[in-house]
Amino acid sequence: MPYIDFAALKQQYPIDQVSLMVGLSLKPSGEQLRGKCPACESENDRSLVVTPNNNVYYCHDAKVGGDQIALVSHIRGIDMKQAAEFIVGDASSDPSPEEDTGTRTSTPSSSPFPLEYLVHDHELVQTIGFPKLTAEALGIGYAPKGIMRGKVAVPIHANGSIVGYIGITEAKLPPRWQL
Repeated sequence: MPYIDFAALKQQYPIDQVSLMVGLSLKPSGEQLRGKCPACESENDRSLVVTPNNNVYYCHDAKVGGDQIALVSHIRGIDMKQAAEFIVGDASSDPSPEEDTGTRTSTPSSSPFPLEYLVHDHELVQTIGFPKLTAEALGIGYAPKGIMRGKVAVPIHANGSIVGYIGITEAKLPPRWQL
């Protein structure tokens, strides 16, 4: 992979967006985001802290912190160069294809990480109310693996790109949406 300007990367990819790329489930707490640290297999809902205004994180379990590159390095257990490559989407740098987290694919595209393995015609997708063609067009589908495993994954878009996914396990549609 060609040279990556870390300073430019940090400006282009805010830490809250990067936290979605690695599949973190964080909840707002004042000006911070908090959650369990999957790298440390923490059960404490406040062990991992992301502060978007400062573009930093801190893991209380591992007693480490830093910027968004360091966050990816910590969560995925890879070095800083590999973490930067992960953020910019160089699939060849993914050091652990056998340990798929379900947050990125192996091919870069205009979106940072479309989940290409989603099953659009799964019965849970249809139960929520999306016919196969609609689900396929919207990028919605059942996730058989990864961090969204067992859920219907719905992409979240910002500025024309996928910035994350929300997982649905069950939903009640308003009567006017039902066919």
